[in-house]
Formats: sequence, C-alpha cells, structure tokens
Amino acid sequence: MERGVRMLTPRVLDVADELCGAQGMLSAAKEYVRRERYSARAVDFIEREREVTSLWTYEVALVPGLTSYDADAGQRYRVEKPDGYAAAGIPVCLLIDRDDHSVTVFTEPQDGRYRRQENRPFGATLKLPEPVNFTLDTEPLKEFVD
Repeated sequence: MERGVRMLTPRVLDVADELCGAQGMLSAAKEYVRRERYSARAVDFIEREREVTSLWTYEVALVPGLTSYDADAGQRYRVEKPDGYAAAGIPVCLLIDRDDHSVTVFTEPQDGRYRRQENRPFGATLKLPEPVNFTLDTEPLKEFVD
C-alpha cells in the first residue's frame, strides 16, 4: 500500500475514509481496487494461447530411433517399434542402425505397418518426405560407429 506493492483492502479503505472524513468517497473505491486474476501483461498472452489451442492440435510428424546393442535390438527397433508407430499413424519413422551402418526411413503408414521403407548406407543422403520435408546427410554418422 505504502509503496504501491501491497493491495488496498476494503477494510483499509473504510478506515481511511472514516479517519480522513471523506464521507464515503474512499470507501466507494473498493470496486476499483479488487485483485485481478492475471496481470495485465499476461492477459494478451492467455487470449492468444486459448485461440491457438482451440484451433490447432499437435501431431507427431517423425519418430527417430537409434539401435542399441541389446540382444533383442534387431526385432525391437526394426519391426516392433516401426509397427507401433505405423499403428499410431505417425507419418515418418527414421531408424539409425549402428549394426548395419545404415539409415532407414519408414513412410506411408497403413493398417499398422509402413507400406514403404527406404534404406541407405551411412554416407548417403536421404530425403525425408512430407510432413518432415528434409534431406538428411548421413555422412557424419560414420564417426559414431565401431
């Protein structure tokens, strides 16, 4: 209150009105000093966020995968995971295969499987289709394999 840091309370206004002999003029200000739910600078942001979340949804466009050295990695990374992503309707699955020194892009999910897969050795470029629409240079991957 004294430095504009704390909010005036209705009781303080009533006491100040009485002490100052303001004849109700200070008490009448109670409706103007109520605490706002959000700061003024946040209101615009909140409105834009409400607009965005009501107009758009967030969808996964690409799932990247990197094989591990586990005994069952082949089955899990090359079959089970891509099938699960296809069943979820994820348009692109990218598998970086350290055992095979290759990169595979799975696309066109339908009926729980990807209809198309394209495999390239490390060092090649690989075009990722829409909605990703990106050309991946796999040359740097050669540095990270045994």
